[in-house]
Amino acid sequence: MTKDGEKRVKRKRAEEAFEEREKLLRLVLATLPVGVAVTDRVGDIVHANAASKLIWGDTIVSGRQRWAQSKASWHDTGKSISPTEWASVKALSEGKTSLNELIDIETYDGQRKIIQNSAAPIRNAGGLIVGAVIVNENVTERVRAESALRESTNRLQHLVGGLERAACAPRRHQQSRQRAIRMRLCAAVLPDPKRNPRRCESGAGSIVTNLLTCDKKHKCKPLLHQLATSTSRELIN
Repeated sequence: MTKDGEKRVKRKRAEEAFEEREKLLRLVLATLPVGVAVTDRVGDIVHANAASKLIWGDTIVSGRQRWAQSKASWHDTGKSISPTEWASVKALSEGKTSLNELIDIETYDGQRKIIQNSAAPIRNAGGLIVGAVIVNENVTERVRAESALRESTNRLQHLVGGLERAACAPRRHQQSRQRAIRMRLCAAVLPDPKRNPRRCESGAGSIVTNLLTCDKKHKCKPLLHQLATSTSRELIN
């Protein structure tokens, strides 16, 4: 075999090896449960997996158009994210890695979601930035569930103040007091307690019964603490 022939064979093998690595990378990205997009030096997307397209409802390839057209705000403050504030922009322009930024987005097909947004620069062997990798995770349901739990806990803690006086007072009209306290508990932990009042009232029964039978303030306080730290699931189930 001539030298030119050997070079062609080596080049072909190198190309085949590169194609295999490319196929493997695409397979890995396709199986990830989070959205992943890879951009070039100017921010144009060169690859995005199915999860990324599902989160955003579509893909805008151009970096400039994507940063200008994407609608989002910081979850904690509600402040809109400007085109220069995107994590991928900072990765490309500053070499900055941003992790798990919590943002509210309006997808390209009009849906509202909450995502965790991360981005990191991609560097070549010489250390120069040649692109960026973007990772998005849809955390809408998780964040909303956590918010609902916090609201339920706050309602319970607010309720404790009123229950302390009612539960630790001299025991009069016990039956009516018991039902009133149970219904106040239900209102505190359920968005619509009337949908299943029996289950709601019976679920809170043990705590309420103990509150109604405690006759000294120092004996009531542990029960009130239990109530304040209980979750809605613990009270209702």
